[in-house]
Order: sequence, then structure tokens, then C-alpha cells
Amino acid sequence: MLNDKIMVIYEMHVRGFTADPSSKVKHPGTFLGIVEKIPYLVGLGVKVVELMPVFLFNNRRNYWGYTPLSFFDLHPPYGTLQEFRTLVEELHAAGLRLYLDVVYNHVGRGVFHDAKMFFPKNYSGCDRTLNPNHPRVQELILQSLEHWIGQGVDGFRFDLASVLTRGEDGQPLDPHPLIAKISTLPVTLIAEAWDAQGLYQLGQFPKWGPWKEWNGRFRDTIRRYVRGDPGMEADFANAMAGSPELYSNPSSSINFVTCHDGFTLRDLVSYNKKHNLANGEGNRDGASENFSCNYGVEGETKDPAICAIREEKMAQFRHLLLSAKGIPMVRMGDEYGHTNYGNNNPWCQNKPFNFFQWHRLSH
Repeated sequence: MLNDKIMVIYEMHVRGFTADPSSKVKHPGTFLGIVEKIPYLVGLGVKVVELMPVFLFNNRRNYWGYTPLSFFDLHPPYGTLQEFRTLVEELHAAGLRLYLDVVYNHVGRGVFHDAKMFFPKNYSGCDRTLNPNHPRVQELILQSLEHWIGQGVDGFRFDLASVLTRGEDGQPLDPHPLIAKISTLPVTLIAEAWDAQGLYQLGQFPKWGPWKEWNGRFRDTIRRYVRGDPGMEADFANAMAGSPELYSNPSSSINFVTCHDGFTLRDLVSYNKKHNLANGEGNRDGASENFSCNYGVEGETKDPAICAIREEKMAQFRHLLLSAKGIPMVRMGDEYGHTNYGNNNPWCQNKPFNFFQWHRLSH
């Protein structure tokens, strides 16, 4: 049970949350499956449910959904628009908010054919990077946001938001006209304040309007402190104080130790290295530096001493996350210690090991 007086964001994957048979829901892997589990979310103490991408995407190999094919259509396996609205209404009735993780920095193949709508350089790391300076691109993004606000959505987390700040020459504008327009929307706005080509703008978005940011510096500092890296005391104190060097208001900082992108909490204390061979990219994908520690054995073990210290470290992470100034975000499954067996980039793994294991809640 989390502290119900804290605004806690719970990041989840629609399919992954209830796809496992242990969920025992009538509508597994869907919006309605989440509706069936709202009492669990209320009991957990979270205040915001943040859904990983729900826009239509090609799921031939993709599980996460970060390559949209439409900004206005839902991914059909998750449910209909009416079922999505039912989810929003039921969450609101339970006192919870709904945020969407949205991808407006690139699109999948076959979407848009005007070359001017794309940057010639791949700032997104996924090809087909959208050019936010094109009037049609701006119109589509703003209309999409307004559409989902009309469905009751309370906020948005913008994937690789720094792409949307780049001018025609690729240099960031201060602020970009599109960012200025988005800033006027009457919902919570959260930026992932970097992109795949090295533009790192942590601390910048709140200067352009009522933006919050995923605080990657908080993540790395807390991980290194708990691991026992030397010389971390000052950085640790700063992170716990709401990162005042970045934010005049601590509520601008979305604090997290883990998210969908990277190790789970269990894997953070169980693996020294990533183990992504199953993704088919020769273990080259995913971050190589995770500031993790296995405490004696790489991966799963029944050694009671190692298991005890891992449980202690996970408890320490949870305590620090909820104690720091700012808004904490937790990853689906970290409450019971979910493992992806060292895979820190399971974007293509539409398999049970990526699903919430409901039977483990009693363990």
C-alpha cells in the first residue's frame, strides 16, 4: 500500500496488465480488463494511471507500441473507443486520473507521404522523424491532443519531446511554436526532455509553460546512491530535495527509479549487465549502463543472504522514491518484484514474462 496522500503515477501496459491468466478477468489485455482491476489500483494507493501507447500500431513484432500508425485511432486489440471512455469514466469515478504516453516524434511506415513532413535526419532513432515545423504536422498533433482531451484524458507524457523543439535546421527553438501551443492545453503535460541524437533539455520544458519532466537525473542518482557509489552524498541530497538546480517547483519533477524503458526494480538488484539476446539484436539494444548491482549472483538465485539484501535494496528504492520532493512514478509490477530476466529493452516481447503476474501478489 502506497501513501495515499502522495500523487503517485502508475505506468502500465494495457495488454501486459491483465493478459496473464492469473489476472482472472473477463476481458484480458484490454481497457475493460483494467476496469476490472480498478479496486486493486485504488487499494495500492496510486492516483494516476499512465498508459503506454494506445494509438494504432503495427503489432507484428512490436509489443510496446511506440510506432504509431494513427494519432486518432486506438489499437483494436485493446478495445473500442466506447470501452476506452468507459475506462476513463470508471477511473474518474474511483478518484483516479488517466494520462496517455503519446508518440508524436515519429510514425510507422506507410503513414504520410509528403517528405516535407519528416526531418531528413533521424532525431527519433526510429526513422521517419516528424518535422514539427510543418503546418500540417502541427495541426495533426494539436487536433489529436484536443480529441483525446475530449474523451476525458487528464494528461499526456510526450515521448522524446525534445524532437518537437527542433527548428527546420535541427537546432532547438526557445520555445518552439508547437510547444507554445501545446502549453496552453488545460491538462497535465509531461516531457521526456531528450531525443535520440543527443539533445538533452532536462529542466528546460517547465520554463516554457506548465510542463513537468521525467527526471532522468533523479533516477541515475538514486540508483548510484543505493548501489553505494562513492561521492554521491551531495547529488543524493539534491535529488531528494526536488532537484532545485533544475526546477523552481519540485512538482515539475516526475521522479522515478524504473520505467518501461530499462530494468525492472527486481532486475536492477539482480543483474550487473543487460541480457537482451532474445530481442534478436545481438544484445546491442538497450542501455549498457544501468547503475545496477546483482549483489553476488547474476540473475535468479535461492541464496538466502543474497535474496535478503535484494529485498532490502528494493525496499530502500521504494522508500526513497516516495520520500523525495516531486511526483513519484512507479512501474507496473515493481510492487511485487517483477522480473524480465535481465532484458532491459523488451519492446518486442509479447510474451508472459512481460505480463503482470497476479499470482505473485500473495508472495
